[in-house]
Amino acid sequence: MDFFNHVQKVYTETNYDTLNLDIPLAIFMIKLLSIKVDFSHFRDENKFNEYMKSDRPLKLRYYLQVKFRDEMTKATEVAKQEWEKEKAYIEGCFKEEGINWTHKYLISFELRNELYAKYLKNKIFDDEIQDKISEWIESEWIEPYMVNGALNSEMRGLIYMEIKKKYGIDPARFKQNCLEFMHKFPDKESIDKLLHSMRDVYILGFVYEKDNDKKTLGWTIIKDADTYTHKFVEKNYKLEKCKSICQEKNYGGFTFCVRKDTMKPYGGGHMFNKAPNEGIENMMKTDTEAYFKLNPGVKQFNAKLYISPGASLELLKNKEKEGFDIKYDELDI
Repeated sequence: MDFFNHVQKVYTETNYDTLNLDIPLAIFMIKLLSIKVDFSHFRDENKFNEYMKSDRPLKLRYYLQVKFRDEMTKATEVAKQEWEKEKAYIEGCFKEEGINWTHKYLISFELRNELYAKYLKNKIFDDEIQDKISEWIESEWIEPYMVNGALNSEMRGLIYMEIKKKYGIDPARFKQNCLEFMHKFPDKESIDKLLHSMRDVYILGFVYEKDNDKKTLGWTIIKDADTYTHKFVEKNYKLEKCKSICQEKNYGGFTFCVRKDTMKPYGGGHMFNKAPNEGIENMMKTDTEAYFKLNPGVKQFNAKLYISPGASLELLKNKEKEGFDIKYDELDI
């Protein structure tokens, strides 16, 4: 399942419309192959030339054209079996009763708690239904006296939504899409082009080394910066509460805003459900015309971007060179 879940995650996070362009495609392939190989040495020209003169490009071509198909096929079979097991388990938890062409689902208090812990606790849903779901779950669904067939049906639907995130709508169809995608690399020339684009990605600094790169131990604060504008998953008006929520739910951080005139919270902290490094890579300066167009209200507030512990120090140092005002925790000085 590790291989299937990795491929599923990378594909889910990708904007397919950009994959006909060489740099986005190279970034995608670096992430996809990261479970197998580390290409970070491509940043060194001598090591890259050594790689290109060896038999490793040939082995990569063989892997993408032949071995990937075999591994993806086997991983998908395992995923399909797990998928069927989970569906059968959920169906066994809910007792369906049909009354006058309508259906309601009954489920015991013990099983409600079990399903809540496994599928719903600390999960993130779409913004428009997050508040309603939180109210349902916290106030009703896991209470022992709750008997509500309609609410049970809603919760059953949410649980199935979580399963789809894990396996996709159809694992077999997902596998087929992945295999067809590899037709982008039909020959030696396509592999050579990919490898040169991957080196360009490292030269540009878009992908960072996993093993040797030191990570932050404390919170990092970037003044007058924001990331994933208007795409937050949760918000809170208290600064320390934002930090505790991010650590509890493994969010990459949050942007905290205060009014310029009163210095009181202006919407508070807006949290993003991405890795710390992704938040840093996508951050923007809030005192620029480009940002004003995205968020005109910025002229009324000051923004600070708080990045959770575990961020790349190398990435942060590179952002400092771009002019970002970064304050490190004393643990990282």
